[in-house]
Amino acid sequence: MRASLVHSSRLNTVMKDLITTSTLDLLNELGFGTTLVTFQRAGTGLLAGAGATPPRLVSLFPIDLPDLGVYQKVLTSLLVRTVGGSSLLIDIDADTLRTMPSLSIPSMLYFHNAPHSYYLRDDPRMGSLLWRAFFTPYASLGSGLPETSSKRTILTNSAYTQGILSTRFGMSSEVLHPPVKVDKFRGLAGLKRAEDVVTMLGRISPQKKIEEGMEIFRRAHERRPSLRLVIVGNLLPSLYGYYNTLRERARGLPVSFLVNAEETVLTQTLARTKLLLHTRADEPFGVGIVEAMSAGIIPLVPDSGGPREIVPPRYRYSDSGAAVEELVALADEPQDVRLALSESSEQYSVASFKARFKDLILDVLS
Repeated sequence: MRASLVHSSRLNTVMKDLITTSTLDLLNELGFGTTLVTFQRAGTGLLAGAGATPPRLVSLFPIDLPDLGVYQKVLTSLLVRTVGGSSLLIDIDADTLRTMPSLSIPSMLYFHNAPHSYYLRDDPRMGSLLWRAFFTPYASLGSGLPETSSKRTILTNSAYTQGILSTRFGMSSEVLHPPVKVDKFRGLAGLKRAEDVVTMLGRISPQKKIEEGMEIFRRAHERRPSLRLVIVGNLLPSLYGYYNTLRERARGLPVSFLVNAEETVLTQTLARTKLLLHTRADEPFGVGIVEAMSAGIIPLVPDSGGPREIVPPRYRYSDSGAAVEELVALADEPQDVRLALSESSEQYSVASFKARFKDLILDVLS
């Protein structure tokens, strides 16, 4: 048996590469040979984690190319048409693309957020003629699923995403939480933090509402001057303007930035962090939140989106005023609470992901 795995995007590669390597490993355990279909040459880190039996590689381009955004998905879906000999197709970064081939084999489409067309309605960039010209053709591809004459399962990363797919697109789906390397930071959970360090963890992007978090921190710092904020995340060259805006906003505040940091630097930061502040209300899941919890860090998140499924009610806020109040108070949470949060993160481990995915794969093949 052979399975084809589609990994179209080079964005958010940490999460999606882990999904890819975990899935390749699972498919090997199930006795599948694997074909990895990529937009451009797969990174060495991805292949190094692909398990004992490396996949056959099929890439649209044999070299690294500048990012083409959403159109990577379109081009890669065309490439899927040329891949034969498989008894199962898994797209780990799916969208409702009409360009996907009409499939005669079982397929699994994994949505990490709603189809891109869902977000365009509120995207301020659509006020620009240039951006409309770029995105509108892609949005037209998001109105239906590819045809199939065989069994298909739609996967989503959270019940929140599942709800959007159902109400807005009429798609039934199964929830498969993405894998998180919770063991990587669990050793930090028992550490006692002396400093009142707050961390924001995630991509440095307007989508993450970092400026809202900085305003919450500013107000909390007025009440608890010992608070410090560290903003940690990867930064694309196209977003340096936004990054510079954040740096200007941080003037006069105890705020520092760690951009494109090495894992050792991230670990050192989490080791002294008491609180994680997350401010994106429509976050589809929240890998960084789970990582922080595994390290014994108290999360503070909006009472909405995917994080609502991950974080206990005690650590969710309804508005910015409540977030300020909680940020001041939660720095004093006891050690036993931190250890309990760390233990709860195990449900999102790689092993848990593979066990759930195995059942779904066997079902789609039955």
